[in-house]
Amino acid sequence: MKNKITKILISATTAIIALGGFASVAFAQPVSPLSATFSSSPLFNVSNFMPGDSRDADITVGNNDTVLHSAYIEAVNVLNDDNLASQMKLEMFDGPISIYDNNFETFLNAGPVPLSQIGANGGSKTFNLKITFLEGANNNYQGKSLGFDICVGFSGGNFYCTNEVATSSEEGIISDDGTSGGGGGSSGGGSRHLIIFNEQASNILASGVILGSGHATITWDTNIPATSQVVYGPISGAPYPFDINNPPYFGYPSGTNEDLTKVINHSMFLTGLNPGGVYKYRVVSRASPATISYEHEFTVPIPSGVGNTIASGFGISGGEGEILGALTENNGTSTDGETVGILNKENLAAAITSGWSNLISLCSLIALLILLVGYLIWRLILRPRYERRGLPREVVKRKSYAFFGLFSALAIVVAFILSQYCPIPIFIIILLLSLGLYIYNILK
Repeated sequence: MKNKITKILISATTAIIALGGFASVAFAQPVSPLSATFSSSPLFNVSNFMPGDSRDADITVGNNDTVLHSAYIEAVNVLNDDNLASQMKLEMFDGPISIYDNNFETFLNAGPVPLSQIGANGGSKTFNLKITFLEGANNNYQGKSLGFDICVGFSGGNFYCTNEVATSSEEGIISDDGTSGGGGGSSGGGSRHLIIFNEQASNILASGVILGSGHATITWDTNIPATSQVVYGPISGAPYPFDINNPPYFGYPSGTNEDLTKVINHSMFLTGLNPGGVYKYRVVSRASPATISYEHEFTVPIPSGVGNTIASGFGISGGEGEILGALTENNGTSTDGETVGILNKENLAAAITSGWSNLISLCSLIALLILLVGYLIWRLILRPRYERRGLPREVVKRKSYAFFGLFSALAIVVAFILSQYCPIPIFIIILLLSLGLYIYNILK
């Protein structure tokens, strides 16, 4: 005889989550290309659920867009503290074809799970979800509780899950905010959509001009506890092909490991950055569903010498970011705030003028070595050639001034191209001296 385990009410709300690209400057709410119809409300209303029992329900997903889309499904607002879901199996079918067969707890923790492609211009598919209570569950699960919501979506959607409904058990009602009370059969709760805000890059430093010596701290906040990750890459590779279906870095070349500790105040430390480099980044937090921020930017400062560092870029933004790359239904705004790049005139001026404060620094010595190369070219190759041609001494002098002026100008251009700004003051000094001496030699 089967043991009665619990009375379960599993509910799903019609919610739309986008899983594709995002344009950070557009806040108009387009008509959603996705429609979803659940066969019942709640989707599962189960009482006297016992080992070996199964319940199934249907979700019909429609595509109102003019292009093909891939549909996804995800469980959110999961309440599984008693691990009751580990004693169940979930199967999903696209018509007669099985597209998912796994432990129910695995599904609840998986994030977005692909369904299948939905045809354009009104195409639709009906997916059947079947939950089975595994044989062999013992009385330890009697009176336990399980609750969650179901969201479906694909690229182009612009809504998020709302009106979450919780699970009732024989002992009481567990709401989506974790409270409990007496009674049975009813449920309630409000939306707990994950929001990212206050993204900021700070503590941006580098050691001299050594490649890979820079580091930065990226911080942000979320309205509910969530995991932490940062994906990033140098501006030279931008724009990056942001793709939510390409974890772990979603199209960016680098990223941190995801910190699975769920917090509301997040901080991740980036290392291996290049002095003077400009970087694009996004922050990633996962509760349910996963949320990825808008793209932001910061600049690694260029030290002028030991213990002397110029002001760095400081990226701040507001707004709630993207839910898997999508617009949210809220009318919040998101801007890049005070993001500063190295080509910003104030930061560039700081980069150049920082070299004047300590001319006997590592990069200044590098500049002098470059000038030594120029001198050797003049002394060993060009000057002997002019002397063999019998040019007057004053003419050879003018040519030397012109050569060092052009050499310094070329060095400045190369320094800009390579984003190595601190040697520029030395080259400017040589350029001005050469130009002054050349003009004086002509006019005297």
